[in-house]
Amino acid sequence: MENHPEKLQEMLLEAYKLIKEKDQDLGWAAQIGQDLLTKNENLEKELKILTQKLNETSEKKKLESKVDGDNTLDFNGLEKALEQNQHKRLESLTELEISSLESSLESLQKENNELKEEISKLNENKKEIEKNLIKSTQDFELIKDEVQKFQRMAEQLEEEKKNLLKEKIDLNKILKEKKNSTDEATEALARIVQEMEEKLFTMERENDELNKFKHNFEYDLNDSKKKCIELENILEEYRDYRMKYEQSQGIIVEMEGDLEILRNYTESLKAMLAVFEPNKDGKSDVGGKSLLGEVEDRRMELEGENEILAKNNARLKHNNMLSLNERSKMKLHIQTLTLQQAQSSFNYSGLKPLQAALSQAESEKKQLLDNIKELDTKLVQLTLSSHQNFNNIHEFSRDEVIECLRIKLEQVSGEATSLRKELRTALMLKLSETEKLRNAESVLRLESENLELSKRQINQLKFQIEEEKNKNKYQSVELKANKQTSTEDLLNTNCLKKIVTSTTIRKMSEELKNSSKATPNAGTSTSNALLNRVKNENEKIKLKVEKKPELPLSEEEKKTTNKENLITENEEKGKYLKIKEKKTLEKKNNELNNLEENNSTTLTLDRNNMNENCNQQ
Repeated sequence: MENHPEKLQEMLLEAYKLIKEKDQDLGWAAQIGQDLLTKNENLEKELKILTQKLNETSEKKKLESKVDGDNTLDFNGLEKALEQNQHKRLESLTELEISSLESSLESLQKENNELKEEISKLNENKKEIEKNLIKSTQDFELIKDEVQKFQRMAEQLEEEKKNLLKEKIDLNKILKEKKNSTDEATEALARIVQEMEEKLFTMERENDELNKFKHNFEYDLNDSKKKCIELENILEEYRDYRMKYEQSQGIIVEMEGDLEILRNYTESLKAMLAVFEPNKDGKSDVGGKSLLGEVEDRRMELEGENEILAKNNARLKHNNMLSLNERSKMKLHIQTLTLQQAQSSFNYSGLKPLQAALSQAESEKKQLLDNIKELDTKLVQLTLSSHQNFNNIHEFSRDEVIECLRIKLEQVSGEATSLRKELRTALMLKLSETEKLRNAESVLRLESENLELSKRQINQLKFQIEEEKNKNKYQSVELKANKQTSTEDLLNTNCLKKIVTSTTIRKMSEELKNSSKATPNAGTSTSNALLNRVKNENEKIKLKVEKKPELPLSEEEKKTTNKENLITENEEKGKYLKIKEKKTLEKKNNELNNLEENNSTTLTLDRNNMNENCNQQ
């Protein structure tokens, strides 16, 4: 029963119609029977009157025949003939009247029989209707329990009706005051038309702006792809420079060790020369070379080694500078990537107001659906209350009940038409809002897909950078191992050099001893000269080491400078595009706010129009 209230309503309405029709048929049959009964009564009265007249005439004739029996035969014969003629005439008249009355009685009896048959049929129909009514009463008894639940809702609706009636009265007063202001109504309609046209224009403009935003976003994606390719190339170059830098650092360490060894060697030579006293003769060595020649040869060797070391040091410093420049460039590129990521997140934050607008539209849609459901429940309750009132009425007469029900039906039909109009307007608004929501959802889907693609690309770049870092760490470990092996080799070579230098020092010491034995004064002069030469050579070596050779810029450095300039230009372009995107997002937010305000105004105007139409009805 709860699942099929509409079917019950239809059954009740059909039963109510059948009851009305059968009541009308019974009324007509009762009227016809009463007419026939009155006719029969009138005819019976006429028959009684005629029979009385006949009896009176017959008695008069008998009396006259008795009184006038003594008259003459001729006079009696005439009177008898006259009486017979009159009697025949009266009999013929009475026979005609009787025949007509009999025919009318037969016709009336036929009509009575037909009416009786109709009454029997009507009684049968009445019995069937009573059976249906019993069933309907049983159904009503089941429904009454449900109706009691909804009585409270009906009371609330009545209160709302009272409030609405008050509002209607107020609106009628306002309408009476505004009947003369038809021009204002036309202007309002024109304004509404203009607002709708402006809305269409703004929506078209929003679509154009969204398309532009899409193209700009695609352009940014292409730029980011190009930048990713450039970064990959730069990372490869950075790897090469990193390898060179590590190699140069190893060589620098080796050269510094060699310099320390040479310094220690010179200090040891100074100490040895200070110990020994020179000879005056200055004899030559056993091998045919003097001590000064050996010292000069050694000095030349040391100068050559020092020059080689200075060149290597300068080259290593140059490579170090290049690697530092490449590091700075990599840092700048990483900063640009972070800025691009922040820009993508900013674009995602710009989509949030669109999502908020979609959620608001969905909430409004839900509210409209709830209002439609409430209106449907009101209709059902009104129909149920009308049927309940019909069943509860027994004291009043049928005509009054029918008139009351007709008035209520007219009122309910008027309210139903107004509610249907409201439903139509609500459905139209709902359809328009669903179209807007679909368009906004399509735009959001496209933008979310683009954002996901950009995020994937950024994650891929991060993964590649981490892989390269791991590779660099692995290479640095290998280089350290190679350095350890190279340092061991250098130590071995330095040991050999020390052995050689120790042998040379021993030879020089023996020569100095021999020279000191021969000529002590000359030995001191030669030793002092040797010490001065060694000091000068050491100072020259220090100056050569401290000097930083200024080399011209290479092609790689020029490329790096050009890349830095391009990076700065790209950063400026990115800032300009960010400013543009901020402005476009602000415009979109303002336009969305304007659309929401316009929608609210249109809804209020539509509600006012609906109330006016209801009042007019």
